[in-house]
Amino acid sequence: ILFREECLFKREIRLGDQVDLLVRLSKARADGSCWSFRNEFMRKDGQLCAVLNVEGAWIDTQKRKIAILPAELMHRFLDLPHSADVELLAPSASRS
Repeated sequence: ILFREECLFKREIRLGDQVDLLVRLSKARADGSCWSFRNEFMRKDGQLCAVLNVEGAWIDTQKRKIAILPAELMHRFLDLPHSADVELLAPSASRS
């Protein structure tokens, strides 16, 4: 579930421009329940065109509450590329 999205536009992207998207984990709870990603849109010439910051969490669709990331996925989640200023936070309080 997404709580917030913010896009900062830096440079134009024109029709036909080749763009790379760099996705980096910028904040996460140790249990993986809540997270933030920084997505950087870079032109092939190296120009940073936009930064999309996204904050969200995993949700248990049955309980309709924030959920802890399953253990079998946790190592993959934490292995994602990190931003230079990544914040790894304490686990959230127990959820029932």
